[in-house]
Amino acid sequence: LAWLARADPEQIQAKAMSERPSETPSGCIRVVISEDIEVDMPVPEKEIDVEKELQRLEKQLNQVSALLESTEKKITPQFMERANPTAKEKILQKRDELAQQKVTISAQLEELSAKAPARRDVVAAALALLFAEPQARADVGEGDSLPPGARQEDRIRKGLEAWNKLPEKLTSEEKDKEWDDAIGFLRRIYGLNDDMKYLTRGLKGARKEEAQTLIETFRKKVKSADKPVKAKDYETFMGIHKEVAEYLKQFQSYLLDAEDLEAGEFEDIS
Repeated sequence: LAWLARADPEQIQAKAMSERPSETPSGCIRVVISEDIEVDMPVPEKEIDVEKELQRLEKQLNQVSALLESTEKKITPQFMERANPTAKEKILQKRDELAQQKVTISAQLEELSAKAPARRDVVAAALALLFAEPQARADVGEGDSLPPGARQEDRIRKGLEAWNKLPEKLTSEEKDKEWDDAIGFLRRIYGLNDDMKYLTRGLKGARKEEAQTLIETFRKKVKSADKPVKAKDYETFMGIHKEVAEYLKQFQSYLLDAEDLEAGEFEDIS
């Protein structure tokens, strides 16, 4: 970590969470790695070479994009029909991970280009990305400053809002571009299943089983939208779109049931 931030290793100490100051010390950045780990790190005031950082991110984006394109070409109807379940799951997972990486790097490029942040901002973003869970990496800048739980709920809420706006975009004057963009957007919606799983860890009994079944159905239904989106089949896609929206709304209803929460429906997951 000291090497990454070009900080003095003599100034880095490990302490219990109970001993950490409530305010970030002057001259430091605070990175929330998980619920139990935070890092306060002194960093130099020197600004980064923005142009070099942009070049590095652009190179990384090109590499990830090429890998994603190559992977998607392998997922043919023949492959999906003949490959064993393990092979299919493996390549689909790889495709989704690459798509998530592409979204993250693109967001970093856009932010750096617009704000040209100081070195300390870039280091903080790099550390957060380094230690973030896979889904968090996919949604940098989308509620990631919120605490666990609220962060996942926020991403689901924003995902549903964007999903509801998609039909209008697919019939707009720029519909050809929107159809192409929808392929990547599907990957992000699919990634919400990780947020849903996180939020259901504290459920128990029948409520937990219902939530797990809903998440699995949601995941499969989003996957099924891939083919009509690539074919730009609006009618077929809209049938799937309606179902996916209903699954997200139904899941939100679990989270809004405050009475069950107060009555102890949730187990302690701390």
